[in-house]
Amino acid sequence: MNKINRPEQVHVKKYLVLGFNALSAGTSEMVANFVAGLADLCPKDIEITLFAPRDQDPLRHLDKGNRNDKLRLITLPISRYLALRYIQYAFHYLAYVPLVSLLTKPDVILSLGNFLPIGFAPKRAILLHHPYTIDKEIARRLSFGSKIREFFRKLFLVFSLARCNLLIVQTNHVREKFCKEYGWLERILKFKIKTLRSPISSVLRKKAREHFSERENFFLYVARYYPHKNHEFILRFAKQHYSVLKKHNIRFVFTLREKEAKRIEQWIKAEGLEEIIFNIGEVSHNELARWYGKSRALIFPSRTETFGIPIVEAMAFGLPLLVADMDYARELCGNAGLYFSLNEGSELLGLLLRLCTDATFFGRYSYRSRKRIEQFPMAHEWVQHLLNMVGR
Repeated sequence: MNKINRPEQVHVKKYLVLGFNALSAGTSEMVANFVAGLADLCPKDIEITLFAPRDQDPLRHLDKGNRNDKLRLITLPISRYLALRYIQYAFHYLAYVPLVSLLTKPDVILSLGNFLPIGFAPKRAILLHHPYTIDKEIARRLSFGSKIREFFRKLFLVFSLARCNLLIVQTNHVREKFCKEYGWLERILKFKIKTLRSPISSVLRKKAREHFSERENFFLYVARYYPHKNHEFILRFAKQHYSVLKKHNIRFVFTLREKEAKRIEQWIKAEGLEEIIFNIGEVSHNELARWYGKSRALIFPSRTETFGIPIVEAMAFGLPLLVADMDYARELCGNAGLYFSLNEGSELLGLLLRLCTDATFFGRYSYRSRKRIEQFPMAHEWVQHLLNMVGR
């Protein structure tokens, strides 16, 4: 009797991926890159249930017609009102997600948003990217109300770490900061810490290959407003060196959301800096690509970062990188960075003028910037590394 060859059964690994608190620009990009990278990767042996905020579009980076039937997307309501938002978070973390995990029996729960809910899975991982939980010096600059919120976030982080197997950070700088703040917890709980750099969106990667018009003396700062982002440094610098900046037609471009921009715009108007600084708002990737394409350089005075996606985006477009002389920037930029002190502005002024007047100097750092991006993964490579890391 002939033996019937039955197809070998492949174990399908189930992942529960949490991105519903992805409200910051960087975290929202992370969720969208995860979806796009997963679609490009198209793995056969996994099933992924992804929780995302209802008012955002985690599918925005997907090419038309590029979908993955292994991805199940669940969108959750997240209010813009802080008190209601925390009530929703509590329900999702403590009731809804645990119930889903109990019913679906995932192999892995992966949180893309700093905190891990009560959940039922053999492996549990957190991707950490909230600077105030690990940087005491920056946290001291927060308002009293913000300090209270950060206190409870730290408690929830400790609660999350007590139940995770793996903590993922995006830079060695963050790893060192975390170990300094929470090393005692790592020694007690024995979870692993690994580093994985993030990608930029495939949309911007593709746009960066297009031809753009000649660059103007725009210095672009891509960031929402948070205390550590240090927009005030540029305001003070522009006021101090107004005549020189105006003479060379140098302008700083912000990308603040409307609700964030009011105070900054009032300051700009009060100091008479409208000809030096202006805000274009939080624009689409297509519009942002246009600004990357025509700007002279990226300027980034942030005091701390858990990564710094705009820095890597600027690399793709060949922008020289004017960055604060901080550890996170040194790690990301290497010899592609033009570093300036946050304590005084003469150093930065010299770099601005040289980029505007010295084509050889500009070309050298534009080339270094394009070479530097080769050290950062594409979205599908990042997803592959991430799934392998948490699934082992």
